[in-house]
Amino acid sequence: MATLNVRILSHSNVTSLLNAASPMSLLELMARTFHTFSNVPGAAQVPHRMTVKTDAHKVLFMPSSLQDVGTAIKIVSVPTKGQTSGIPATTLVIDEETGEVKAVVNARALTAVRTAAGSALATLHLSSPTSTHLLIFGSGAQSRSHIDLILAIRPTLTHVTIWNRTAGRLDSMVSELRTLHPSVTFRTIVGSGSAYIASAVRQADIICTCTNTSTPLFNGADVKPGAHLNCVGSYTPDMEEVDQVTVGKARMVVVDSVEACKLEAGEFIREVNEGRRTYDDGWIEIGRLVDAEGKIVEGVVRGVRKEDEDVTIFKSVGISVQDCAIATWVLGRAEELSIGNLVEY
Repeated sequence: MATLNVRILSHSNVTSLLNAASPMSLLELMARTFHTFSNVPGAAQVPHRMTVKTDAHKVLFMPSSLQDVGTAIKIVSVPTKGQTSGIPATTLVIDEETGEVKAVVNARALTAVRTAAGSALATLHLSSPTSTHLLIFGSGAQSRSHIDLILAIRPTLTHVTIWNRTAGRLDSMVSELRTLHPSVTFRTIVGSGSAYIASAVRQADIICTCTNTSTPLFNGADVKPGAHLNCVGSYTPDMEEVDQVTVGKARMVVVDSVEACKLEAGEFIREVNEGRRTYDDGWIEIGRLVDAEGKIVEGVVRGVRKEDEDVTIFKSVGISVQDCAIATWVLGRAEELSIGNLVEY
């Protein structure tokens, strides 16, 4: 029997490979993934995730396969007792020929980056090219990845405001960001300072909600004409990061997956259930807006933004083919550079 070697990629391995990647390469990776998912019949297998509950976590199992990419399963443990150490995640990549596991990849950073790359792709095509103010809700890995990628694709941004419930992790992140981006003004809002939040929302050209809240973070009446929103935090029918005023401002909601969002996008499901929008006429997948190279499909985007004053929203609950795509991509780079530990299995 032939010897099987499994490549183990640690968090530091994965982080070094991601840091070496250009932002546009990550956006193009997600564009190919979304385009294939939405346009090539039978190319994606995405069973709905399974959940197992433990004493301290809700463990999610998310298998997927994408044509010409590969097959993988991501395992994520979501804390249920208020832990603040982050969300453990691992992706197993399967050998298409043998059916064996060929890599074990620490996915803690991958999840944040693949989500932010999807938001950045939407932001590139839907936000104003002269945007100057970015507003982020949350201070975790998702928020940091959104800031890094959106600053990279929107160099016109000069002001970034970040809200979080508490100061500790927020202060540390902002200190690092100020060093990395000395030409950008960073401002923080802590807790329930509604007047400060309202002011920041009114100024924001781009808003990203990256929290696990179940109640809206701000008043949609304060969202200014022409703003673009990336909503990535809520992932169950009873979670609502943004209110119904915000949702209703979009001519059409851009989503990562219509079927996934029907099950998990709380505030957007509510709008449909209450009769203010329909799935068929009110939602469109981002994979139908962009081609496999990440370029906008002519004419389609006009249904989303017809006037400069239109508000646009991208809603992402995350689809497992994104995890398959980015894990396979990282594994390919690791194999080329001989990064990681090969373990005889």
